[in-house]
Amino acid sequence: MKTILLLATALLINLSVFSQSCPPTKPLKTSEVTGQWQGSYSTAGSFIKFTLKISEASDQLVASVNIPSEKLQNIVYEAEICNGQELHLINSSLSSSIEFIGRPNAQGILSGRVIFREPGKEDVMEVFTLKRV
Repeated sequence: MKTILLLATALLINLSVFSQSCPPTKPLKTSEVTGQWQGSYSTAGSFIKFTLKISEASDQLVASVNIPSEKLQNIVYEAEICNGQELHLINSSLSSSIEFIGRPNAQGILSGRVIFREPGKEDVMEVFTLKRV
């Protein structure tokens, strides 16, 4: 009886240790993010449609965003894959900035968070989702 109890306890300990570990994230490749994307981001309870184009030029990523409802076209973003894990897009115009940080999945959906930053104000964090077109 003690042997069965010890084996059951050892099994439970092993299961709890393995269930808490996560496999490492596969490094993100440039080919996984380049292309045309369309979708929306949230802001103040609304969803704003936008398109994103990411290309590679001289071993660097180049990104541009169109937001038709705001009559904004070809907004240039700095783009990079940080630590091989996530795509970071940042646009710093004047004193404010907008950042898109996310990762595409195997189904061609790029999603993540968008951060609006203005001096003297708290950062506003929202979400975005894009689909490869």
